[in-house]
Amino acid sequence: MAAAPIVRDLGASIVRTFVATTVGTSVAYLAKNAHIVIDADTSAGIVQAFTATTIGGYYLVVRVLETRIPAFGWLLGLAKLPTYPAPTNEVPIPESDTVPTK
Repeated sequence: MAAAPIVRDLGASIVRTFVATTVGTSVAYLAKNAHIVIDADTSAGIVQAFTATTIGGYYLVVRVLETRIPAFGWLLGLAKLPTYPAPTNEVPIPESDTVPTK
């Protein structure tokens, strides 16, 4: 039963990442279609850089707001911070007959 919280937290972190990416990409798309004239040779690079910067900026702003007011977490899709188990610094060693051989 211990795996369920980890799977839930993984799902929460995935949802929050995709929501931030979707918002950032949408803002970049809207800015691109706002009739801002950019040289054709550099347009693709600028759009990619702007998209990445917008995604990062959006995520940063929401995370900072979320530390003060947890309800802002909904702007990332879920108002729940993922939790991760503390590292144990142990390397799992598989049993010798569980490792596939050719």
